[in-house]
Amino acid sequence: MVFESKLKAGTHFRGSVVGHKHFVYPGLKSDTLIEDTVCKRTHYVGGGTKVAVVVPESVVKHDGTPDKDVIIWVEKAEIL
Repeated sequence: MVFESKLKAGTHFRGSVVGHKHFVYPGLKSDTLIEDTVCKRTHYVGGGTKVAVVVPESVVKHDGTPDKDVIIWVEKAEIL
């Protein structure tokens, strides 16, 4: 089951890295969202106080495309 939520522009996030057995974990690189967006929560674990969400690439990269999804990690409290 996937839950849709919202994130505001300026929300701090961490990118993802692929780790052991191809699991996705929060990376060290951080940034802020470019614009407000709808996100889909995932059931990934391992982020401590952060949760993994799926967002369009265009909200994390100025040259990103809205058709491509990326996984980022945000603080639970930032999800609306």
